[in-house]
Amino acid sequence: MLEELFDLKIDTIAPNGTPAPNAHLARILEPSLALVRQLTAQGWFYKPTWVTYVLRVPRSLDEHIEQTFHRPAKQKVRKLLRDVPKRYRLLVEEGDAHIAAFHDLYRRMVVAKPRGIDRVGEHEGGFTDGWLGFYLFDGDAMIAGILVKRMVRHFSVAYGAFDGKHRKGLDIEHFLLIQVVQRSIERRGRFMSLGVDTNRYGHHLSLHLPAYKLRIGAAPMSYDPGGRELMKILSFDPFPDGLFFYAFDDAKLVRGWPATPEVI
Repeated sequence: MLEELFDLKIDTIAPNGTPAPNAHLARILEPSLALVRQLTAQGWFYKPTWVTYVLRVPRSLDEHIEQTFHRPAKQKVRKLLRDVPKRYRLLVEEGDAHIAAFHDLYRRMVVAKPRGIDRVGEHEGGFTDGWLGFYLFDGDAMIAGILVKRMVRHFSVAYGAFDGKHRKGLDIEHFLLIQVVQRSIERRGRFMSLGVDTNRYGHHLSLHLPAYKLRIGAAPMSYDPGGRELMKILSFDPFPDGLFFYAFDDAKLVRGWPATPEVI
């Protein structure tokens, strides 16, 4: 099965199959352990199809800042928490009263980018039951927002959009994520999720996203409901510099970055 993902062609093949000649990637879904041992020895990568970023919930925001950041960054985060409320109005709400405004911001700031997809517009079932919106307003205009799903034991950040004109000098995205950390503390949760991503960084996901999540204290984990695969890169043509992904090294999740086709 040849899948088109933007300008990337992914061929899902049987264990003994031959990939299509125009495919960029070949993958075998849910391989057996014997097949994993055989093909990783031949240069294939055994990896989760999806990854999630998990942040441990501290006992307090002060503990989070002290344990996550070095000294200069600690002061920046504390300054952020002081300065953003002076300039913008925070609204946290259940329901969909401001979903239309968020969707408009999302279309302008996310969907309009190269390879942008309107995931909010594709969402089925609306954003009422179990959803929270964390929004920042400059006057009556929404300038930032994240939509968060309230799961049984944790919060999961699903969608975000931020007006670039207001991000200069103030990390409003981090400010909103800290509000979710605070809610998680109040809920006595053990962890929160910063979302689930396809595990092909450097292609349709910006490389700054995983770097940003790591920088604010989240750790990558295999998203097991998404399944596992063996993957081989057949053509590097559609990939920009900086391609990497997470692969399994025994039981550990490690970063893989095939620098040249010969590595595969």
